[in-house]
Amino acid sequence: MNDLPSSVIDEAIVWTVKLHYNTPTAMTMARFDEWLHRHPTHSEAWKRVSSIQGDHAKVPAKLARATLTTLQQQRQTDAHARRRVLKVFGFTTFAIGSGWLTHEHTPWQRIVANASTGIGQQRLLNLSDGTFLTLNTDTAVSTRMDGSKRVVELHRGEIRIQTGQDEAHINKRPFFVYTPFGPIQAIGTTFTVRLREHGAQVAVQEGTVRLFPIQGTNSTLVQEGESQLLTHSGTEKITQKTFEHASWTDGVIAGENIRLEELLNELARYRPGIVRCDPRVADLRVSGIFQIKQTDNTLRFLADTQNLSLTYRTRYWVTIAPEKI
Repeated sequence: MNDLPSSVIDEAIVWTVKLHYNTPTAMTMARFDEWLHRHPTHSEAWKRVSSIQGDHAKVPAKLARATLTTLQQQRQTDAHARRRVLKVFGFTTFAIGSGWLTHEHTPWQRIVANASTGIGQQRLLNLSDGTFLTLNTDTAVSTRMDGSKRVVELHRGEIRIQTGQDEAHINKRPFFVYTPFGPIQAIGTTFTVRLREHGAQVAVQEGTVRLFPIQGTNSTLVQEGESQLLTHSGTEKITQKTFEHASWTDGVIAGENIRLEELLNELARYRPGIVRCDPRVADLRVSGIFQIKQTDNTLRFLADTQNLSLTYRTRYWVTIAPEKI
């Protein structure tokens, strides 16, 4: 898979699973055809993934979907466990050879979700209880409303929730966000949740939320203006506030005294490919409001204002470095 962006490889795998483990509708096939011909890298990725599928088409659809869910659960465990899951599909050689297993942007969560966004996309959902749910870039969620509770399951990415009044129910149902690290209970609130490698970052803009570590015995209450990291075994208070946690809902990254490398890592979430920061400028500090809709414009703005240079190896690989003399 050399020279192909990881995001395109991910998309090719997603289409493989959609077409092999479901009964594709005419609309699905039309969308696939549009994707396939949208860019030459798409057809190349499709050819390569198709050539190494092996016997995965023989796997029953029910087992395939169960395996996708298992893969999401294995996200926080060792690589050997993930390799065992992927063997069901016959993708082991591909996954190990391409480094896809260790890449944080795996596509499987989008298969088990009922709402998702691609890289650089955002989406607003109005749930039946009046809740507003905003999905940030590269995010996947499932929602469930039953007689006893309201649930949003965050499979990957980042969300902002403004809980609704649930007026159709006399007894207001409790509202939970399920994460791989444990549930979060909203108590009349507005808050953001972002999945990171070792925990779920929770920031409260209004009201309060309660965190329940999946392996812990105690819960933690998070008040308005506070941030906590929910881990498997406990919670950790986040005191250093470099970025405004909910600024992405306004289409920007906002913050003060940000390390340039950290800012570039944030911008990279909103564009396919690689944004590389030269170590010589990694510790440069910047402050401001940075647009995420047109990341190339933002990169040029940084280069112009900070006396830096931009080098594009391809449209998917850009390096920011000291200005060339």
